[in-house]
Amino acid sequence: MLMPNVLLIDDDALARSVVRTLLEDLACDVTEAEDGVVASSKMEGREFDLIVTDIFMPNQDGIETIRKIRRARNDVCIVAISANDAINEVNYLKMAERIGADYSLCKPLKSEQLKGIIGNLKVSA
Repeated sequence: MLMPNVLLIDDDALARSVVRTLLEDLACDVTEAEDGVVASSKMEGREFDLIVTDIFMPNQDGIETIRKIRRARNDVCIVAISANDAINEVNYLKMAERIGADYSLCKPLKSEQLKGIIGNLKVSA
């Protein structure tokens, strides 16, 4: 299997660093973006096998980011992540799945969760 290309979108630099380490430990090539707007520019001309996006971010939140990605590409695997979902009346992770996320995970993420998702990817040459 080739090394999966992953776009990691999260406004929290510490969270990005932690998730990046988990993904790199699973032999992924990781590109970071601090919000959906930056992610859109990083997606231009580049194919990603997996996109991991936080839900709550400035400029463009994860819900809008997932909508835009799904309009452009239906073949990429999207994982929505959030630390705050359990305290809100609205379940944003479930909403993310309804609009196109393939998986939703609560932070802090665990290596085993990501390993299972990465194992299901069909990485193109």
